[in-house]
Amino acid sequence: MSIVKVSPKYQITVPSELREALGLQPGDKLLFHQKPNGEVVIRRVPRVSAQQLAGSLARASGKMIPYVPLEEARRITYDELAQRMASELQQTDSPSSIEGGDAK
Repeated sequence: MSIVKVSPKYQITVPSELREALGLQPGDKLLFHQKPNGEVVIRRVPRVSAQQLAGSLARASGKMIPYVPLEEARRITYDELAQRMASELQQTDSPSSIEGGDAK
């Protein structure tokens, strides 16, 4: 357990034990998710390699795929990934799965 200080720009330094546990590298992205009981969960957003993306357009066969600038596609991808990860966390946050939590 560590205590961190929020800077005037609302920045924090991730403690070394958490960086190591999450396998963080400079440039990695983190997802912060607040559970219904107020607890905050931090997850590393996995990096996706070009090899993992190979063929992804082919899987969308039969669909009209409009051109999207790379930066916009990246933003959309991270937004959708964050929503999917938050949704997965919410599924595990049901009142019956929160130990000692009050079901409201």
